[in-house]
Amino acid sequence: MSAPVWAYLLLTLALTVIISETWALLRDRQRLRAIRRMSPGPPATSRLLPLASRLLSWYQRDTLPYRLARAGHPRFIGETPAHFYAAKLLFGLGLGLRFGSHAVTAFALYAAVGFMVPDVLLILATRRRHEQILQQLPTMLDFIRRTLAGPGTLPDALAALPDRLTGPLSDETRRLSAQYTLTGDLARCLGDFAARIGMDEIDQLCLALHQAELTGRVKTILGSQADAIKLRLQADQKRAAATQANMLPAVSILVVANILLLIGLPLIYQLTADLQTLR
Repeated sequence: MSAPVWAYLLLTLALTVIISETWALLRDRQRLRAIRRMSPGPPATSRLLPLASRLLSWYQRDTLPYRLARAGHPRFIGETPAHFYAAKLLFGLGLGLRFGSHAVTAFALYAAVGFMVPDVLLILATRRRHEQILQQLPTMLDFIRRTLAGPGTLPDALAALPDRLTGPLSDETRRLSAQYTLTGDLARCLGDFAARIGMDEIDQLCLALHQAELTGRVKTILGSQADAIKLRLQADQKRAAATQANMLPAVSILVVANILLLIGLPLIYQLTADLQTLR
């Protein structure tokens, strides 16, 4: 070969190596960011957080960490239990002082409402996160079933899962894979995984994986579960489409009524004014 051809080949090989190494570095950084998001992080230096923890440490002491995990540790109200307690204090005192400062009873009522606002926000965040996980769950079940049907093992499937999923389920499976690699205790890792998500479908999945070595029917169980979840998602989509179709006539009538009001009221007012002027 001539010298320019060798130069092109070497340049192509060098670019391939550079792109491959850059891609691997980006993937490692993505994994590190995901692990940092799942970790509680360093303790905050604000004086309000320790005070709130001392005052409200009795409130759901055992279940609160899992509630925050199921909601995805939302910022400002759910990063740590201390943040959640501080948010309850701020909402309670803020609403009480803003709307109930004229009477003790009103202050207590609005403070109680504000005290429960972070719980409502946590419930909404948990529901939204569960919907995202449910959308990715059939992909997770199909991949585990295909991996176990071939020469792959369960650790191999868990290690490869985070790269094939998106959203909160990818972060949770990455945490599950890391814990299982470090401890080797599948039952404990699956129990923590199920408790952090808090869904019946995940509980059934963990039970099937835990019994895989005993029964050998994990592929059948996962296939049935994946089909059931797909049917549920299809039913939810049909229900949402039917709801939108039923609401469309009502929305159309409301839009027409609003247009008539916006156009008709000024005309009626002008006509009334003209009649009064003629009289």
